[in-house]
Amino acid sequence: MGLIYMKLISRYLIISIFTLTILHFYLLNNFNFGFLLLSLSFIFLINSVISYPTLFKILISLLLFLGIWLKYFVRSLLSPGIFNDPVGNFIYSAELVSEIFIYVAIIIYLISFIFSFRYDINKYIKLNIGNIYFDNKYQIITISLIFILLSINFIYKIDFRGLNTHYVGFEIYIYKYLLHIFAPIFIFTFVDKRNYSNNFIFPFLCIYLFFYAMSINSRSFVFEGLLLLIFCMVKLKGLSNSRKYLIFFFLYLSLAITNFYYVNSTRYTHFLTSNNLQISSASSVSEIKNYVKKTTENVGYYSLFIDRWVGLEPIFAIYSYPNKSNKTFLEAILEKKDSDISFYDKFIIKDSTYLEVNNKEIFYQNIPGVVAFSLYPNNMFTSLLFIGLLFSFVCILFGSITAGFFSTYIVSFMFAWRISHFGYAPIYTLFYFILIFLTYWILNKALIWKR
Repeated sequence: MGLIYMKLISRYLIISIFTLTILHFYLLNNFNFGFLLLSLSFIFLINSVISYPTLFKILISLLLFLGIWLKYFVRSLLSPGIFNDPVGNFIYSAELVSEIFIYVAIIIYLISFIFSFRYDINKYIKLNIGNIYFDNKYQIITISLIFILLSINFIYKIDFRGLNTHYVGFEIYIYKYLLHIFAPIFIFTFVDKRNYSNNFIFPFLCIYLFFYAMSINSRSFVFEGLLLLIFCMVKLKGLSNSRKYLIFFFLYLSLAITNFYYVNSTRYTHFLTSNNLQISSASSVSEIKNYVKKTTENVGYYSLFIDRWVGLEPIFAIYSYPNKSNKTFLEAILEKKDSDISFYDKFIIKDSTYLEVNNKEIFYQNIPGVVAFSLYPNNMFTSLLFIGLLFSFVCILFGSITAGFFSTYIVSFMFAWRISHFGYAPIYTLFYFILIFLTYWILNKALIWKR
């Protein structure tokens, strides 16, 4: 049933992309060959995902589509040449946009080709460390400890988005692992293994995601919770009842609005009340306050669903950067996570507002995204080689993830979200992927969950 829905939705999406592309040319009275190729590449990507569908392929394709195609379609119609995020040395022109999109379309075609294969390393590698019985009381204790962890992080702001932690040492890495990797995978695996009723699953997972997003001061719940609701509607036949659907929808909506306004207000407040901003001039103070206010307190749901996605502006910025080279690419790959300012902000976005802020207290950054990051070498072969190796690695690693639906969903989301936000300290991203895989595998393969 789920595959039938996906094929139906994909056909409507393909027709919509093609129709909107023609409409785009008509409304702007300008034929853009690069945008046409980009649209065709996303149509090809959708077809390749449907051939061997996995949640990871669906999610990463959706994030790329939102961050590149949809953002450009809306922005070019409403405010051509004006972008919400910085674009570095990029100067808007239809010819340059077409040139860039031809380059990007080739990269999307390569991703589509990689997605057209089935990956399953379980056929070649048999991993077995024995079976460990995991009793009911230990499951409940672990769940309780996870919610205590979220509460501690919320109160003491140990790992709070927008604020740099003052904790140092190996212990903070263990803490972040428990918070960002172990906790979500354990919660979703718990739901899979316990076989709870459909009426329990969505509210429980939705409330957990809400607590998690509030704990780390993130707006990701708005998107993550919505996707969970959609997937639950498709997967769980019990949600087909209209009354249940409305109850679950209003639960999600109330939590999403709460999360959205809380995160916006706290980020703005923390930024302006920090005791150690060390801003260089009065004009910079005004610019930074206006910028942060625009991107937090005053941002609306329109901006959240259009400008929130990473992709378009960094592609324009990096493509227009005059010093692209293999050396620049290597420096970006080897970027360390403890640097005061991101490589992208420091060298690509030279007028970045965040350069004026002491990031030892507050850590805001612009992120290039995986497609934009692949443009650093200024060499098509190197760009395609990087994309090919990265996506092949993730697909092969992810090919071993074949357990329950909900644990697969959360791991898929973690992989896809990190890939779409790729570009800051990339080496750590690879470690992050391996830790996700090992945690997932241990919880699903090494433990026997008892009730």
